[in-house]
Amino acid sequence: MLLSPLFPTAEQRLTGIWILLLGLTIFSFHLSGWLTLGNVMPFALSLTFFKGQLVVDHFMGLKKVVTPWRWLMLGYLICLISLLAWALTSNSGGIS
Repeated sequence: MLLSPLFPTAEQRLTGIWILLLGLTIFSFHLSGWLTLGNVMPFALSLTFFKGQLVVDHFMGLKKVVTPWRWLMLGYLICLISLLAWALTSNSGGIS
């Protein structure tokens, strides 16, 4: 795992991931002020998927689960992000 040499214990690893999530959230907030909606949306939605996958894998503890729960959460993330992309690009009341 990428973070294992930096954070040897589980508590340190989760704290590092939490700090990473905070940093990515702050970065995406500032990114929305720097770019237009059309330019920032694909990046922001990709970042949202990455953050959601971190939460599912590490904070929900589904990284090593072989049951369909991990796939169910992955499908939920894909559906949620697809609906957000559709709502933001829709001509019926979306942001123009």
